[in-house]
Amino acid sequence: YSFDVGESLGYFYQAASSYCGLSYLGSGKLMGLAAYGTKDTFVFDNIQLDNEKGYSINNKSVSFEDNMKYWYNIFSRYGYNPNFFSKNLVYTKEYIDFSSKVQNTLNNVMVSVAKAAIKNTGVSDICFSGGVSMNSAANLCLAEDTGANRVFTYAGGGDAGTCIGAAMQAHYELTGKPCKRTQTVYLGNSEENEHISQILHGYKLKSRFIDNVELPTVISDLLTQNLSVGVFKDREEFGARALGNRSILYNPIVKNGRNILNDIKKRESWRPFAPVILDKCKNKYLKKAYESKYMTANFYVTNDGENDMREAIHIDKTCRPQIADKNSFVDAILERFYLDTNRGALLNTSFNTKGNPIVHTIDDALKEFYSSGLDCLLLENYLILKNS
Repeated sequence: YSFDVGESLGYFYQAASSYCGLSYLGSGKLMGLAAYGTKDTFVFDNIQLDNEKGYSINNKSVSFEDNMKYWYNIFSRYGYNPNFFSKNLVYTKEYIDFSSKVQNTLNNVMVSVAKAAIKNTGVSDICFSGGVSMNSAANLCLAEDTGANRVFTYAGGGDAGTCIGAAMQAHYELTGKPCKRTQTVYLGNSEENEHISQILHGYKLKSRFIDNVELPTVISDLLTQNLSVGVFKDREEFGARALGNRSILYNPIVKNGRNILNDIKKRESWRPFAPVILDKCKNKYLKKAYESKYMTANFYVTNDGENDMREAIHIDKTCRPQIADKNSFVDAILERFYLDTNRGALLNTSFNTKGNPIVHTIDDALKEFYSSGLDCLLLENYLILKNS
């Protein structure tokens, strides 16, 4: 089935994010805020659920602007006040309730779509793409409330992923064969140690060179000392999430660790963080665990999960984990950290401060390091400590 532009759930969610003051691009923040509210069966009354294709919306708008206006009108009918240009706080009862209703609507609509698709096709494996596929809270509902056998969402499920789709289609048209399964998302740029050495020398920065064999032990030692580590190592990740190569890593049981990192990243204090977990620990820490390598799905956590990754768990007892790829750099750090602490998880967040993109160059990394409260910086094999 297909849906008209006016039925776009992405436009719905973008409009809601804008309406409460988080901007069009603040959808991830809205999802985090929604967890402070209640989970229920709410759906905005202009959306009709059905058993044939899941839902419909009687909205004939085509342009982005007209779709935003349509949803703003719907939200105002429910008595919520727009927060477009004011400096009003978003972490308030009104906007928590609003964001909760928006997230509940998305959850319930997506569950309706998935149930209809499973019923009509007899296929219970779900492959979900598009910007909405990056909503990890909705993906939790797809996995738990639809009868699905498996749920897969790609690291670049949003608009950025169209390049992958275009390449796959071109490959098929040229060869007549489908693409093989993607083995890695570490597809971006990398830097040579020689170039890094020249930059550090030019800036007169002191550093220590550490070979690859020793690196996991050194980084684990810094993390067990409760130091924050900015990582710029190997090839950059493709997609919306930092997956260890352009990440900030932190011990997930540091008291008030979430507040410390939010301060380092200059983010709102209520925003959550996510863990990266050893594959062998996923069933210990996550309820109904399945392969989720790209931080695209939420899971409820077990008691062990609460104990071992306390600061990477949200208010609703869920987390959005990355199950570490075996043989990746972050997996090697985790293995060493597990030997050192008997805990198989780290807090993993993107290496950037609020409003800035994930670091892409050495200068980006140095700027973010020295303009934030980060303790340590790893540039390939060069380690810099602020208070050495």
